[in-house]
Amino acid sequence: MTFNFKKALLTLAASAVFIGCMSFGSLSAYADTEEDGAAVSETEDNIEVSEEKDTEDGLWTYTTVTNKDTGNKHVCLEKYMGDETEVTFPEEIDEIKVEELGDYTLYENTEVTKVTIPDSITAIGRSTFFGCTSLKEYAVDSGNEAFKAQDGCLMSGDGIKFLGLPTGLKKTEFTVPDGVRALGPSAFAVCKELKKINLPDTLELIDFYCFAECESLNNVVLPEKTADLEMFAFTGCTSLTDITFPEGLTEIGAGAFFSCTSLKEVTFPKSLTTIGQCAFVSTGFDEVEIPVYVQDIGYSAFGYKADESGQIEPMDKFTIKGVEGSYAHQYAADSDNSHVEFEAVEMPTEEGASSNDKGDSKPDGGNTNSFKKIAILAGAALGGIAVIAVLALIIRKLTGKDSSKKSAPEGDTEESELPEIEPLSGEKNEENDQ
Repeated sequence: MTFNFKKALLTLAASAVFIGCMSFGSLSAYADTEEDGAAVSETEDNIEVSEEKDTEDGLWTYTTVTNKDTGNKHVCLEKYMGDETEVTFPEEIDEIKVEELGDYTLYENTEVTKVTIPDSITAIGRSTFFGCTSLKEYAVDSGNEAFKAQDGCLMSGDGIKFLGLPTGLKKTEFTVPDGVRALGPSAFAVCKELKKINLPDTLELIDFYCFAECESLNNVVLPEKTADLEMFAFTGCTSLTDITFPEGLTEIGAGAFFSCTSLKEVTFPKSLTTIGQCAFVSTGFDEVEIPVYVQDIGYSAFGYKADESGQIEPMDKFTIKGVEGSYAHQYAADSDNSHVEFEAVEMPTEEGASSNDKGDSKPDGGNTNSFKKIAILAGAALGGIAVIAVLALIIRKLTGKDSSKKSAPEGDTEESELPEIEPLSGEKNEENDQ
C-alpha cells in the first residue's frame, strides 16, 4: 500500500465516529508576546483571522491575524504561488509585519531548493515544508532570535528543537546534534533515503509527522529520556523493522506507526500509559503484549489494517496478551473487536509484592483493578468531547484551516516544561490533552 498521510487523517476522522471512549485531546496553539514589558497571551478567543488574500504580485496567499485585546496585527503566509527555486519570505505585506508561516506555505512544493527566513518570522507551521523534496538548504537571517540554520538544517534559536533536515539532501544517515530535546513536526518527513537516525541522549519529544514517509528507515533506538511520540510520528515508515522503546515512554500518539508494514513485533515499557487511535494499523504483527499500567487504548489501535483507499478493516485474527481486568482486556472484550482474542498473563510483581495481591481478575472487578473502573468511566465521560475535537482537527488539517495559524510569536520556554507539547522558539505547536 502506498502511504498517504492525508488518507491517514481521513481514516482517523472516519473511525472517530465509532468511538465511545477515546482519550484524544483537541489541538491548540498559543503564544506569549512581549509588549511594553508585559506578557500578552494570545488564544483563539482574542484572535481574529482575516479571509485569505493574494498579494499584488500574485506570489503569496496570506491572512492578517489581529489580537482583539491589543489591536496588534501580523501577517501569516498561507501559500507560495511563484515558480522561483530560491525563495525568500517577505518581511512585510501592506506595511504589516510578516511573522508567521502557515501549515501549507510550501507544502509539497517539489521545485524549491533553498528558503531564506527573515528576522521577522517567529512562528512556523507543522507542515510548512512537508514534501519539499528538492529543498537542500535552510537559511536564516542573523537577526532572527526564534530560528537559526546549522549546516543547512533548521533549528530553534536556542538549539533545543531540531526543526528540519532538507529533504533534497537525500541523506542516508543523520546525527541529531547534542543538546536537542525535541524533534519538531515534519522534521524528517519524506526523507525517503534516510536509513539510520542517531538521536541524542537529551531527546524527550518526537513531534507530529516527524518521520512520516521515511520509507528506508529500518531501525530506531529511542533515548532513555524520550517520553512522548506524537501523532503520526513514524507513519508510513514501511521499512521499519525494529523500534526500541525506552523505560519512561508514556505516550504513543494516534497513528504513530500507521502503515509500518515491516514492523513484526514491539515490546512496550511498563511506563507506557497511553496508546492512541490507529497507532498500529497496518503493521506486520498479529499479536502483542500490553503492560498492565496502560490506561487508555484508542479505537482500532491494534488488530486493524487499511485498504488502498485508507479505510480501516479488521484483520483476520489478532491476539492481545495482558493481565485480566486491565485495559488490554477491555480492548479485546469490546464488541467492535470481536476478531481480537485475549490471552491472559500473570500480573507483574514489584519487589516484595505477591502475585496473589493482584485482586479481582474480571474486567470490571474490584480491589487493585478498581482504579481501572474509575479511569474507564472518566474516559467515557470525556469521549463525546474528544470525538468532536478530533473531527474538528481533521477538517482543519485537510482544508488548511488549522487553528494554529492564529498563534503569534512565542516567548521563551522554561526547560522544565518539556516533554509537554509546549511552543519552543516560536514554533506553532499543539497540546494533546489526556
